[in-house]
Amino acid sequence: MIRPRFHSVRVLLLPTLLLLAFCLMAIFQNKITYWLAASGFAQTGNGLEIALQIGLWLSAAYFIFCALRVLILDGMLAKALGGPAPDLLRDVAGAIIFALAVTGIARFVFGQEITAFWATSGAVGLVIGLALRPVILDVFSGLTINLDHSYQIGEWIHLAGDRDGTVSGEVVEINWRATRLRTVEGNLVMVPNSRMGLGIITNYSRPVPHLRMTVTICLDFSVPVERARRVMLGGVRAMIHPEGPLADPAPTVMVEGTSDLGVVYRVDYWQIDTSGPTQPRSRVFEGVLRHLHVAGITPAYPKRDIFTAPMPARQHDAWALADRTALMGRIDLFSSLPPDRLQSLAAGLAPGFFHAGETLMRRGEAGESMFVLVEGLLEVRTDPGSRGAEQVVAFIQPGEFLGEMSLLTGEPRSATVVALTDAVTWEITKAQMEPLLRSDPPFAEVLARALAERLASNARAHGAVPAPSTDQTETTARNILTRIVAMFRNVYGTFSRSPFKSGSRPPQTVDRPGPPTGT
Repeated sequence: MIRPRFHSVRVLLLPTLLLLAFCLMAIFQNKITYWLAASGFAQTGNGLEIALQIGLWLSAAYFIFCALRVLILDGMLAKALGGPAPDLLRDVAGAIIFALAVTGIARFVFGQEITAFWATSGAVGLVIGLALRPVILDVFSGLTINLDHSYQIGEWIHLAGDRDGTVSGEVVEINWRATRLRTVEGNLVMVPNSRMGLGIITNYSRPVPHLRMTVTICLDFSVPVERARRVMLGGVRAMIHPEGPLADPAPTVMVEGTSDLGVVYRVDYWQIDTSGPTQPRSRVFEGVLRHLHVAGITPAYPKRDIFTAPMPARQHDAWALADRTALMGRIDLFSSLPPDRLQSLAAGLAPGFFHAGETLMRRGEAGESMFVLVEGLLEVRTDPGSRGAEQVVAFIQPGEFLGEMSLLTGEPRSATVVALTDAVTWEITKAQMEPLLRSDPPFAEVLARALAERLASNARAHGAVPAPSTDQTETTARNILTRIVAMFRNVYGTFSRSPFKSGSRPPQTVDRPGPPTGT
């Protein structure tokens, strides 16, 4: 409260002092004239009277303008607008007040007829108006914009024009002549107010402080619509960011139509208006294209194919054994397997489909299987926070796996995993792993090292201090190998010698097969 009052006093101080000074001189005009005459300046009396009258008119106009600015423009009007009053209104108010003061000086000081004065001024104004018609149009358009309150400084707008193209940007200034916009590229664009008044304006900052944007992607007709929407929605949800795309309101994927290339999908997402459309748009394309690539789906493109053989597949089929084998080969845990064993593992995969919000596994539950995400997006939740709600710590994207520690070591599930979108998975069970380990016993050591390195990488990513060293990772690998052997004792209990290549062999189980010990 102190600073606005101080500002008002500072604005009114000078005009008040000037008006008081001229009023005092007008009151004591006779004494001042007598004193000047006594001092030998008798001829200045008439000029002094005219100067005092002109000063009274101008100082009064100055005081009225400052009072109008403090009480109306910076007071009631600024409060109604929720921000400072436009400079254009202030300038117009000042011009009108001083024009009236000049009229009063012409009539009461110099004895001129106001009718003749305004007639002469009107003729001159007509000539000037014809010469400056575009400028005058810009001025009155600016007044209309400020009174209409269609946009304000700091808001993001889009101006559409029929002839001069379109422009989008943040409003940084509204003056007599033009509206200045700062584009997302950082350029300053000056648009005449007359064009702002005639164009179609979209205000991205109203009625909510964030705006909805749209990108379109075309896919081949052969891609099922349900699958395309699932993959693309997972891609855009994976790129959620405070500036955009926002989690709330949630992004959506809809079929917009068809074209000569295929089905056109529209991705709608929301973003904070001050960030501009470029960066969030890039994030959306990056996430969607990545998920499409992992799913083996290529955006539609112009093509003219002449086939003399069976048509090649334009997308991976999750149910085809060859494609399943190829996608399984991209997973770190199984990338070292020879093609025949990789195909054998892929042949036994159990498909699964989870709806959005459905839970794949719960923290603390027993489990003897792992999952590979094929399509969609999963959310990993772990220890409950102070409010009792589980905390989201990570997202599982297509091509990634989860639950491997429960499968290989029998540990309880370490986290709760929920489908954030509709998701397709493959499940690998203990019964499917046993033949693979029995045919290649040293493969357990490969698995143990891969899991140990993954644990170390996760620890570094979460800022563990100190970060795991190479020796610690090696120790972790040996411990995991020991637990794998214990978990699959039906396989390793039959070996009298260590099947592993490393120098330190893990403790051997009894040489007699026993029942599974999965938890």
